[in-house]
Formats: sequence, structure tokens, C-alpha cells
Amino acid sequence: MNAWRQLLMQVVLRHRVQGRTWITWVLLGTMVLPLGAVLFGPVPRLVGATAAGALLSIAVVMWWGQYLQTAMRLNTPASACLVPGLHRRLLALTAVLWIAASVPPAVLFGAATGYFGYALLACAATLLFAALCCRYPWLGLVPSFAWLLARLPWYPAGALDAVLDAAEAAVTLAGLLALAALGALVLRVLFPRGGDAHYRFGTCIDRRAGKGKGGMTMASGSTLFRALDSFYHARLAAPGRPAARLLDALGGRAHWSRAVLILAILTGGALACRAYTGPETMRPFIPLLLVAMMLAVLSHVDGLLSAVKNSRAEQGILLLAPVAPPPRDLNRQLALALLGRFGIVLGAYLAGSCVVLLATTGAWRAWLCCTAVALAFTPLLLRDHARHPGWKSAQLSVGIVMLLMAPLSGLVEYGGIPAVVSIACSAALLAGTAIAMVLRWRGAMAAAPAFPAGRLAS
Repeated sequence: MNAWRQLLMQVVLRHRVQGRTWITWVLLGTMVLPLGAVLFGPVPRLVGATAAGALLSIAVVMWWGQYLQTAMRLNTPASACLVPGLHRRLLALTAVLWIAASVPPAVLFGAATGYFGYALLACAATLLFAALCCRYPWLGLVPSFAWLLARLPWYPAGALDAVLDAAEAAVTLAGLLALAALGALVLRVLFPRGGDAHYRFGTCIDRRAGKGKGGMTMASGSTLFRALDSFYHARLAAPGRPAARLLDALGGRAHWSRAVLILAILTGGALACRAYTGPETMRPFIPLLLVAMMLAVLSHVDGLLSAVKNSRAEQGILLLAPVAPPPRDLNRQLALALLGRFGIVLGAYLAGSCVVLLATTGAWRAWLCCTAVALAFTPLLLRDHARHPGWKSAQLSVGIVMLLMAPLSGLVEYGGIPAVVSIACSAALLAGTAIAMVLRWRGAMAAAPAFPAGRLAS
């Protein structure tokens, strides 16, 4: 038990260093509200317990991912030589945590639906899938395709419902046994024991961690965007204005092609789903699709700022080239170039989202809210890059936006929020964004020359 405690302390210490402990307390504190509303108020048990279960699930998945990342980095051949029995202890602790983490959310979801067995099965399967995604990130795309398959006419939904309604205990027992067998295989995949595969896995983890420091990345980024990166190399040799040369120094991470490709895939997938299922079937999912498209815009903002922060060597070389703008004009040209590139992504978002809405149910109120939130992050591009490069809270900010906007967009479109309120709030947010743009533009023009970024940071 002492060895397990030491392993868990590594996870807690890493979480504290990242400054995210307060998120857990906020989630747990907020979870009390719907539970109290069920006990002392008119909120139905289904709604309150489901909301509490969702909040608890977010905290559980967050800590589960943190533990797995720490444990996989500890499972190295060097650590195995220094700590006897490390591999065996990691396997046992992971299995125990998997079971223990599945029970609390299952209790809440079971209280909401009346099916504790199915809730436990679903929670355990979700955590196991999340663990497998830590080894193979591209598996994160599987739920999207599974949802599309479930919408096809020949999907045996009736037969599946009949099996689930027949015998919950038997289905739960069989499912847990199957998950236990699958979990044993997943543990072996997550924690290899020596050999070339183990060293390759360690190299892959280090490479992925290095890429994560450059900004948010997609699970399929390296494979999906490799062709577009090759096209971008030709752009480096093309003639253009000095402002364009500034962005060339930032590399392909700052190019608009990645975000535009994501938006095109989301738009094409929505249109394909509409052709198979019809617009009414997609009605509950349009707000979520708009949030996903909005997140592509936010990830591009993070990509631009991360590229500015992480290309100091290229920026120093560019300043020596004849095409470099004079220092007195560098901030203005850089700001215009960043806003211009962001405008391309924003135009792709507006075009794709409008096409989706015109082809489906026309959820314009949700679209207005998502568009206002996406534009609200534009002033981040105008900053004193010499003193404050990058966007340190990018992942946290985008995560909070995703958690808030996913239910809020649905409430705005299909819930009880009046249209006047949503329009007024969106207009106020847009007005605040315009004011922030003016103020931050003045601050950026008065700041020291931006390149190399971070040269005046304290």
C-alpha cells in the first residue's frame, strides 16, 4: 500500500504543479447543487442525478487521464531497474483504480435511470476506452463514426433494446466479464515490459508531450495534416509582402489549412448524415456540431499564439533577412497578418456553419451564441508578444468553453431561454469584443517589437 501511495502522490503533485486542482473542487462543489435540488426542491431525480453524474464523470475522467499519463511515463526500463516490482504494481494499481473510479458515477447514473448495472457497465467501458485512447489517440474518432452507424436504417436498435430490457443482471455480468478480459489486454498494451516495442512507446510519449507544448493538437494530427504540411513548404518560397514573411517564420503550425480542413470535415460529415437520416433526426445534435466548429476556430487562435512563442530561432533569423520589416513597423504588420490569417479560418467557419444550418433545422440562435464566443477570443492575437508570448491557459480556457457551450447552445435553441435574452447577450459580447480589439490594438502598437517573442519576459 505504501508503494501505491507513492505512485498516487506523483499524480497529485503533477496535478498541483499544473495548477488544476481548483477545477476538481469546483466540479465537486457544483455537483452538490443538483443533488440538493433533488432532495429539497422540485427538480426531478432524473435531471438532478444525471447532472451530478455528468459533473462527477468530468472530474473522474480528468484524474483518470492524469494518472495514466503519469503511470505510463513511470513505466520505463530505467525505472524498472531502480524500483523492483514497479511494472507489477502499476498493473495492479491501474486495475484497482479502474474499478473504483467506475462505481461513483455509476451510482448517480443508476439513481437517475434505475439501471445501476447498465450504468456501471457504461462507466467502466468509457474509462477503458479513454485508457486505450492514451495509447492510440486516433481511437478518439471512433465514437463519431459509431454515432453515424447508429443512425443508419439497418442498425438493429430494436433487437438491442430487447436484449437490454430482458435481463439486466445477466447482461451486466456478461459485459463485466468481457470488459475484465479486455481490460487485461489493455493493461498489457499500456504498460509494455521491455523490448523494442517498449522503447518505441516511450519515444512516442516523449514526442507527443513535446508537441503538446506547442499548442492543442488533434488525435489524428500527424497523419491527417501531413499532406497539407507538404503544400505549405511551397508557400515559403512564394513571393509576398513582408507581413506574410513574418508568418512564414512561424511555420506550418500557424497556417490556416489545418483549421479549415477540420471545418470542412465537420461540414461534410453533417451533410452526409443529413442525407442518410434527414434533418429532423439531426435536430438535437446541431448545437453540438456548432460547438465543435467553434472549437476549431479557438484551436487556430492557440496555434497562432503557440507558433509565435515557439519559433524564436526562426524569428531571429528572419530579422536578418532583407525582407524583414523595419522594427518600428513590425508590430503593425504582424498584427495585420495574424488577423488576416484568422479571418480565413473565421470565413471558413461562417461558410460551413451556415451551410449546415440551411441544410438542416436552422438553429440560428445557437449559431449566434457560438459565433459571438468564437469572435470573443480574437483580441488575444493582439498582445505584447515581447513580454507575454503564447496563451498559457489555452487548454483550460477551451475546455471550460466546451463544457459550458455544449449545454448552453442546446438550451438557447431548444430550451427555455428566450430569444431576446440570447440575442442581447450575444450583442453585448460582440460589443465588448470590439472595445477589447481597439484597446489591445493600441497596446500592441505601443509595445516593443515583437520578434523574437518573449525576449523581454520576466
